[in-house]
Amino acid sequence: MEKRRLISRNVLVISLTAGLWAFGGRMRGPFFPLYVLALGGSYFQIGLIGSIGSIFMIVASFFGGYLSDTLGRKKIIYGMGFLISLDTLLYMISPSWEFLILASALNSLFVGLRAPSMTAIIADSTSVETRTRGFMADQVLRILAGSVSPIVVGLFVEKFGVIPAQRLAYACAFVTSMSATILRFLFLEETITKTSEEKKELGGILRETFSGFKSTINVLPREVWMLIGTSVIFTSGASLGASFFVTYAIDDVIGLSASEWGLVYSVMSIANVLSMVLVASFSDRFGRLKLILPAMFLTPLCVVGFVYCKSFVHVIIVLSALSILGSMMASPYKALVFDYSPKEHRGRIHAISNMISSLPGDNIIYQGPSRSIMNGMANMIGGIIYGRFRALPFYLEAVVIEISAIVGALFLRESKKRPKQLR
Repeated sequence: MEKRRLISRNVLVISLTAGLWAFGGRMRGPFFPLYVLALGGSYFQIGLIGSIGSIFMIVASFFGGYLSDTLGRKKIIYGMGFLISLDTLLYMISPSWEFLILASALNSLFVGLRAPSMTAIIADSTSVETRTRGFMADQVLRILAGSVSPIVVGLFVEKFGVIPAQRLAYACAFVTSMSATILRFLFLEETITKTSEEKKELGGILRETFSGFKSTINVLPREVWMLIGTSVIFTSGASLGASFFVTYAIDDVIGLSASEWGLVYSVMSIANVLSMVLVASFSDRFGRLKLILPAMFLTPLCVVGFVYCKSFVHVIIVLSALSILGSMMASPYKALVFDYSPKEHRGRIHAISNMISSLPGDNIIYQGPSRSIMNGMANMIGGIIYGRFRALPFYLEAVVIEISAIVGALFLRESKKRPKQLR
């Protein structure tokens, strides 16, 4: 009975605070590439910021997985949460695009240290029959809370300009993220008892970290490697064009206003949530791949469709469809990875995945600037290409994602283990 209470409490706390965090966080996201340009950056430098961040994310994820599985999930979640909130202030006061490199690097460092614990605590707090719903709960309030923010910022961008509007968005993000972190500190409960209270020298921590990852790699099922490999292809493709949807839609080709782009984001969020609720129950009852594979095959059609959009209505239809397809992948994909993952290795398994490539998210527009090695490189390559040929990164993105769908259809398999074995 106690176990059931712990599970519901942790998922509830993570979900509610994720919504609070996202209310401010989604205010800044839709227009970040425009913020880089307004501070003197270029399309290449939009990708460069993500690529430099990826280096810090790789290192951080390596240690984040070890710390999650040894010190415990909760300490890492609230400790890094405070630092991420403070880093938001650096984004806010940056006088030029170069300062965004430092802000992105620090953000990647702190997020990388925290990410394995965030994912692992949800996996720990759910069973096989409820795991997709657990990851869905983490995202639903996050998306709903963030659905209004882009409209508000879009109106501010039109009235005050990109820089003042973004700085106001970062100020709001600081308040909401700090509040969410305090609530996590107060109400989250630890899910792993294997903690290390003994003080160690840096050399000892490094040895244990490498030893722990070696142990995890040795027990990592072939199915998890297949999932990671497929996600490398998918998210690398998504990162080619992810940062440039907004510039293509507003400044360069389609000609939307900032408030229209904010409304597009909000409609995408609503479509995402509605479909995600249906997806979670279906995935837990009938299997993950019945949703993942069709979504992977259909996503390139929406990416190419975006290139041919001529109006606000076209963009809303195409990107709403893209958002629905994203919801068909995000929670089921994470759930399938952790269906195959032993509990005591979940933090490091998530870290290994993050170091190579992040897992497919709820919408590929949110994929960039990405902070894993392959995604960061793809994001920078996309920036170089976009500066010369506006539509080409999107065509390449569609091709690479389609390749990932074919690989997934050939090599991914549904978990056949029983729930008791997986817990």
